[in-house]
Amino acid sequence: MFSRIAGSVGLKLSLFVSLIAILVFAILLVEGAVTEHRTTLKEVEARSISESQLIFSLIEKPMTVGNDEGTRNEFKFLASNFQNFSTNLLSFDGTISYSTSPEKNVLQPFDKIFTDPDLQALIRESLKNANKGSLLLRSRDSMEFTHVVGIANQ
Repeated sequence: MFSRIAGSVGLKLSLFVSLIAILVFAILLVEGAVTEHRTTLKEVEARSISESQLIFSLIEKPMTVGNDEGTRNEFKFLASNFQNFSTNLLSFDGTISYSTSPEKNVLQPFDKIFTDPDLQALIRESLKNANKGSLLLRSRDSMEFTHVVGIANQ
């Protein structure tokens, strides 16, 4: 078989063109998958930012007037109606003040609850500078998109 290929320019050319076509197809397939992944992450981030703004507008009023019970009620509302995400509000020192999981999170230092070092760094930076940031956390079983918003003391 190899002697037949070695002796025929047409077969060599056909084999070469076929290999190039397979290589180009593989590159296009990989590039499409990477682009789709990036686009999906950008869409998730945009939706997460939008949801965090909505959540903040929900809890802002009772929180700014010092209505502790009203703020707790808003977190209870979030916990009972939106199980697909969790929300935590931290004090300036990093202690969780309000949470959609209050029985296990409230009054805990954030680094005891959130053990990922990248997330801890993002939270510390947000507490220090009141900035925003997002992070994709990967574990063996799942991926979680996290959006952190620092709120300046008013």
